Amino acid sequence: MTLSPNGTGAIGVGLIPLGLNAARSLNGIPIRVWSTMLGILALVWGGVDLVGSLLRPSFEMPTFAILLVVLGVMLIGRELIRNRTE
Repeated sequence: MTLSPNGTGAIGVGLIPLGLNAARSLNGIPIRVWSTMLGILALVWGGVDLVGSLLRPSFEMPTFAILLVVLGVMLIGRELIRNRTE
């Protein structure tokens, strides 16, 4: 039995809402911003875990802090884009 590296599950979970929103966009249906943001967060979480398990750094990766920074950047970016289009 082979084990998957840490983070691959979160990456898979992140790809599901992103794929769903890509299909919605291709069919002319508006995307859901929150599910896109959650998908991106899951991808980042999985990526941080995967890098941590593959590289085995000598320090602990602050996953939660990284996710909060990414969420903040996405919310600020969303507001900047919203203000530019108005």
